Amino acid sequence: MEISSTLKKIGIDLFFYFVKGARVAAALSWSGRSRTRTMIDYLKTGANPIMEDGKAIAYNAEDIIRGWEVITKAKLTLKNHSKYHAYNIELLNANEIFTEHKKMNKLTSLAPNESIEIDVTFQQNVHYASGIEVDKLPSISKEVEFKVLLIQYENESGKKFLTKFSVTFSGTYNEYTYP
Repeated sequence: MEISSTLKKIGIDLFFYFVKGARVAAALSWSGRSRTRTMIDYLKTGANPIMEDGKAIAYNAEDIIRGWEVITKAKLTLKNHSKYHAYNIELLNANEIFTEHKKMNKLTSLAPNESIEIDVTFQQNVHYASGIEVDKLPSISKEVEFKVLLIQYENESGKKFLTKFSVTFSGTYNEYTYP
């Protein structure tokens, strides 16, 4: 008896998911990048000072490792790919992934085929000898790229749905689950 009621509940839940559930997809698009010197500099190991009259007066530029702040700006687009409304959309772990992101209202909803854009930034603090080396860095640090952003939303009856979005500029990877 218990197995049949469990299967019935799963069947009803799947029906609501596939027939009565919204599907919110995410995509990330690059919109700009800047690099700034932090003025936190270090000497390379074994750096020899320039000597004048027996005193160390300076170091060669190649003996200095400079601090840099790299900020990548992007737009996170959320789109409802269904014929049903998506209510109470939340980015559950956005603070773990983005340095900054525009906060969404608590009652953010998307109508069918509607989309919204959210400004996000990624920040990297690094140490390199020159800006040319810094410019070779990827836009998203290796620690953050391909992390999963959890996007939760509800249908009209309050059933919760979850989209797992893999954070990267190299493609769009969404997985839809039913918590």
